[in-house]
Amino acid sequence: MKYQRDYSRQFPKVKDLASRQRKAIKILQVLKEFWGRERLTGLLCLDMGCSVGVVSDVLARDGAQVIGLDIDEDALTQRASPRELAFGFVVGDVDAAPFPDGSFDIIVCAQVYEHAPDLSLLVEEIARLLKTGGVCFFSGPNRWAIMEEHYAISFLSWLPRRWADWIVRRSGRGTEYYEQPRSAHELRRALQRFTIRDLLPDLLAHSERYAMEHEVGNLKYLAPWVPRRGWSCLGVIVPNFNWLLIKAEA
Repeated sequence: MKYQRDYSRQFPKVKDLASRQRKAIKILQVLKEFWGRERLTGLLCLDMGCSVGVVSDVLARDGAQVIGLDIDEDALTQRASPRELAFGFVVGDVDAAPFPDGSFDIIVCAQVYEHAPDLSLLVEEIARLLKTGGVCFFSGPNRWAIMEEHYAISFLSWLPRRWADWIVRRSGRGTEYYEQPRSAHELRRALQRFTIRDLLPDLLAHSERYAMEHEVGNLKYLAPWVPRRGWSCLGVIVPNFNWLLIKAEA
């Protein structure tokens, strides 16, 4: 399969420590609330597509035993944080992770799904690797977002693949449009084996708790006025999904 083995070189923004720290704080807070814990001590976590390892290290600081997995070997050698804070780092394929079934209490799959060559294989791996009752923090772009977040080109992900490839080449930002964002409907269909909890209402209403002030901006003032049922409609047009995937009892 074809992978972006040099993603961190093509998109050096993954080494932006400030933005990665904000994302890590959001993920940590969401996970602590799910488990009802002050700390994640003793929980085993797989950070899929960990890149330079900022999220891995933040979770490890909180007591989780973290394994970071990424196919981008260069990213793992350019760690933004001390290596000793995390449980370990592995060069490997998120579609065929080298771990036994039911190994992890937590999986983080943040901004990764659109880079996986086969979404169905990625979903199979998440389901295989999670313990029963375990949870996956899952985030990634919406195909129908106006601004494509990787190349900063409007409507790029709306286009047929051949047209998108041509535009990326013409822009000088790459040789092809590799990423594959999906719509909310497509993702929910692919993830139907899990119980899906949409985090959008809480992230908007309590942006300071999740270090989301920069992303949410003035939308936080709108959140209290939207009925919770209304998020099922708004959730299909957000530029980025933030979901919890819960592996139910067999």
